Amino acid sequence: AYDTGSGQLVEHVYEQLLGYKGADIKTLVPLLATEYKASTAAKTWTFTLRKNVKFQNGDAFTCDDAAYTFRRAVIVNNPNSWGGVILGTTMFGTTDNANADKTITWERISSAISCNSSGQLVFKLSVPDASMAYKVAYTASGIISQKYAAANGEWSGTEKDWKAWIGKDLQEANGFLNTNMMGAGPYQLISKNQNQ
Repeated sequence: AYDTGSGQLVEHVYEQLLGYKGADIKTLVPLLATEYKASTAAKTWTFTLRKNVKFQNGDAFTCDDAAYTFRRAVIVNNPNSWGGVILGTTMFGTTDNANADKTITWERISSAISCNSSGQLVFKLSVPDASMAYKVAYTASGIISQKYAAANGEWSGTEKDWKAWIGKDLQEANGFLNTNMMGAGPYQLISKNQNQ
């Protein structure tokens, strides 16, 4: 969702970890994350997540949903996605996906994006990145319900089928989440007409 119209729709249906304070593009405010901290070297970022949040279908939001969202982005990482440009370079030092760069393995992905024992989302980056907080505020980083996505034919969130999702075109007309948006944002998508 690079264009403004799509971005507006996504931003209203989904919720990111952080957002912007009104029109101020320098000041970040909590959304699904209540706070965050970076290590001194800016290579480890830890996000404390809001409790008692529900997705629009009533499912509870957990750290697993946040980890799923960002893992999915770096796994898919096709030329039309934000995964390589926004996250890939920071996570793995390349914009390539796992088909092009065989050093990107499930073990690297799952250790680079994980949940700790306190239920916090942790990013372990390959290079320092002082802009990581702004990357998780990007509209396309709206958090997806893993349970909802997996139950409807999307990636399971596990190692068993991750390779089938490498480079997948998520914009395809029959992609489930492309036509059935469901997030934790303030609005639900009731209907849409792609001709309007």
